[in-house]
Amino acid sequence: MAQNRDVVEQAVYAALGAVNDELPPQQALPLEAETVLLGETSPLGSLQLVNLILAAESDLEQKLGVTLALTDHEEIFDDPGPLNTVSTLIDWILQVMND
Repeated sequence: MAQNRDVVEQAVYAALGAVNDELPPQQALPLEAETVLLGETSPLGSLQLVNLILAAESDLEQKLGVTLALTDHEEIFDDPGPLNTVSTLIDWILQVMND
């Protein structure tokens, strides 16, 4: 489980880095567990959130051989929900993988 957590963390942070590359430098999000992904304080729009999710899914499929369709889960866009912070997203992905 700890190994999966490390891989999920790496995938989410890599995906966030890729999204940051598309943002103006002043809007780039810190690569930290408590970084807000969804809400008033986040500069991410819906397209960037979807890109973040798809990039993480793709990375996890390559590294772990698991196929995830995270956007098929209605609760992903709940507020509060899995996209509140980087940490809540990582925890939720692990939960989905274990279901």
